Amino acid sequence: MKEAKLMKQNCTFENFFAVPSEDNLFKWYFVLFNIGGDYEHGVYLGNIMIPNEYPMKPVDIIFITPNGRFQTNKKICLSFTSYHPESWSNWDVEKMLLGLISFFNTNERTTGSMISTK
Repeated sequence: MKEAKLMKQNCTFENFFAVPSEDNLFKWYFVLFNIGGDYEHGVYLGNIMIPNEYPMKPVDIIFITPNGRFQTNKKICLSFTSYHPESWSNWDVEKMLLGLISFFNTNERTTGSMISTK
């Protein structure tokens, strides 16, 4: 609830927005936009699935909309997701989304990523 409240108060993010589901505080929806590079003009919707043990354990991130960078309906492997519990360091939703945007504009391969042409 604390993070949801902070996100609602600080709704001036330039390239993302995130809110918890109305019926499940452990499922968040996010929207990425204006993220630069080849994805500048897209709008990308996804979920952050938060475990009951959060913030002590990492989350899962899943994209809902096709975007050419990540597969839809598949967990993404990043340093702050459940694929790497050893590197989890109490990230908050805002920092996770900023990290996701940063990774979005690289060519690094990971589980759940894809390479496509414009």
